[in-house]
Amino acid sequence: MEKERSRISAELHDDIGGGLTAIRLMSEMLKDSNSEESSRVFVNKISSSSNELVQKMNEIVWAMNINNDNLQSLISYTREFSVSYMDDFNLNCKIELPDLIPDLPVIGTKRRDIFLLVKEALNNIVKHAQATEVFISVRISQNLQIEIADNGKGFDPQKIKKISNGMQNMRLRIERLHGLIQFKQINGTSVIFEIPLKNLADTEIKA
Repeated sequence: MEKERSRISAELHDDIGGGLTAIRLMSEMLKDSNSEESSRVFVNKISSSSNELVQKMNEIVWAMNINNDNLQSLISYTREFSVSYMDDFNLNCKIELPDLIPDLPVIGTKRRDIFLLVKEALNNIVKHAQATEVFISVRISQNLQIEIADNGKGFDPQKIKKISNGMQNMRLRIERLHGLIQFKQINGTSVIFEIPLKNLADTEIKA
């Protein structure tokens, strides 16, 4: 519990505190702005930063709520976010889910890790893929398999700098989940996460 409290405290400080500081500074710059064009730029940045903060706060609250400690909540929340996020960037998003989602427990830390894996993959598509369509598939057997494919220009995972924060974070999260991550290049990029279901109800909180 102490480790989890420390993690949440760090997230609140880094994500929420840092975002609020940025908004405060932009607000001060807006007050000192002498042109309509620069004022419009600051207003747009403040609006965008505010939306990001709301989303981050929602993610933290969702992860902390023990009523969401199940596979159904994880898949539903991830689906809702993915459709909304892709819609913000005018990307067509198709999602394929199992007809039946088993009633399985998933502790908050692991729910959040899985959600952030998907979020990082979608963020990479928006930033780098130059795609127009995204397809997300969820399959459940002994593992939870999540595949995120796009029709963009593709990339070579071996050429990405090892210090790339996004890729490094994805690998750290999948290691904590005792899972695997694969990249395929077929008419775009496909990222596949394979996560053993048996580990998701583990109550041990790892550093």
